[in-house]
Amino acid sequence: MAATEKALIDGSFNKGLAEGRAEGKQEEKVKNAKKMKECGVDINIISTVTGLTVSEIEKL
Repeated sequence: MAATEKALIDGSFNKGLAEGRAEGKQEEKVKNAKKMKECGVDINIISTVTGLTVSEIEKL
């Protein structure tokens, strides 16, 4: 395998890994926001803690 092919494969792998991690973090934020909302936590506090917008939280 040529060095440029390896670099392309490594770059694609790293990009996919980063995207997967970001998606997992977002899913965790949503999961936590849902639980806090179920527990009656104020939406503004949920937004501050999770980083989700009030609009996003209201849709949960």
